[in-house]
Amino acid sequence: MALIICDKHGESVVSYVSPAIADAVNGVRHDVDHIADVRLQVTEGAVGVHPIDSEFASRLQREFGIDPNDLSALPEEQSFEILCELKLVCAMCFNEWTQRRTR
Repeated sequence: MALIICDKHGESVVSYVSPAIADAVNGVRHDVDHIADVRLQVTEGAVGVHPIDSEFASRLQREFGIDPNDLSALPEEQSFEILCELKLVCAMCFNEWTQRRTR
């Protein structure tokens, strides 16, 4: 479990999200579209679920030739490669941003 020091919430658990979602959570970007979850296996048996935007999902489809609607079937090496591209955000900030989007 990773922790981050958030200006708003102090010490908090992190969420790994696509760069566009990280920008939206941090107030830099406001045009993030549909959010999907990608399931990445970085160690045998351990699968993490990470929110990504449709632009990021489309890029994964182009680069890895995989269906963006079924990203759970990735080998460990590809999962690690994708995980390295995700950004860290405060989990509480992410939850607040998600709640604002659904209103």
